[in-house]
Amino acid sequence: MRGLSYGDAYREVDLRVRAGEIVGLAGAAASGRTELAETVAGLRAADSGAIEVAGRRPRPGSVPDALAAGVGFVPRDRHHQGFVPMMSIADNATMTVPERLGEAGLISGRRRDRLARTLITNLAIKTPGPGLPVTGLSGGNQQKVVMARALASDPRLLVLITPTAGVDVKSKEFLLGKVEETASGGSGVLIASDELDDLRLCDRLLVMFQGRLVTEMAAGWHDHDVVAAMEGVRLDTPDASDAPYTPDAPDTLDARMPPMSEKTLTPAPESAAPRRERPRVRLAGLRDFALIPAIVVIAVVGRIVHPIFLQPDNLINILQTMSEISCWSGTDDRPGRGRMDLSLESTSVSRRAWPPG
Repeated sequence: MRGLSYGDAYREVDLRVRAGEIVGLAGAAASGRTELAETVAGLRAADSGAIEVAGRRPRPGSVPDALAAGVGFVPRDRHHQGFVPMMSIADNATMTVPERLGEAGLISGRRRDRLARTLITNLAIKTPGPGLPVTGLSGGNQQKVVMARALASDPRLLVLITPTAGVDVKSKEFLLGKVEETASGGSGVLIASDELDDLRLCDRLLVMFQGRLVTEMAAGWHDHDVVAAMEGVRLDTPDASDAPYTPDAPDTLDARMPPMSEKTLTPAPESAAPRRERPRVRLAGLRDFALIPAIVVIAVVGRIVHPIFLQPDNLINILQTMSEISCWSGTDDRPGRGRMDLSLESTSVSRRAWPPG
């Protein structure tokens, strides 16, 4: 890749992936790493620059041309970009190689299933057969189907975007092992991800910040160095903040990153008296009593709507739920009050990783 630019996503990017090499592309969500990887795969057409794969230049923004040039692709979202939900495993895994499934544009079901079984074995996909709809698989096995489709064409360059997102630990290890196996077979690999575990197997790691390649690291890098570079901080250059960052400067891998904004904290005078808290009137008890009429109304309406509403089993479930709510309201462990944090932001990681593969 030479001189690639795409709107405000990335500018003047030069990048080379050698045969048998695994190159990582790290960066925050708005760094341009995803857009750059999608450009290589043919999903986006760069405004300027050129892409060459094994001596062939695919037409910008053309997925068929990228496939013909030898690019295999694992997208960032398997549910929306990785497979067709209602189609079978065989159809999804072999859709990139129709020329191998029949003559004159006709697909032989026998050839398709034969190739699909080979891919199922190679990727250790747990399924009763190639005819099962891909939606019947677990998340980890669905991701293996996406990987199988990318590898079905024996790519010269394998491009992956967050390849282990939303899969269990065992499937994650298997997928990354398959990436290493692909590279050992002579294919180049480009991994764009913000998951450090996806990037540890890379021979080289390039970090993007604000649409530019700013740092190159060899294998054996430390997590804090990568995270700092992704956030625009240069730990190995104490005086990096002395020079201002200029977005229009020539793109080099050792370009100086922009300084982080600093906030001046003014300490309070030593003689200042500690602030006294205003006494607060606790109205929790009155508020709880006010709920009694509402509970009575709900019970009457529930009994009218459904006869079993006031049966003992149902009442026990209601009382259990009310006791849990009362425990939360009577403690200081509620979200935002101290030790426990159940906010959407704090639980976003666990929700993205569930259900397991």
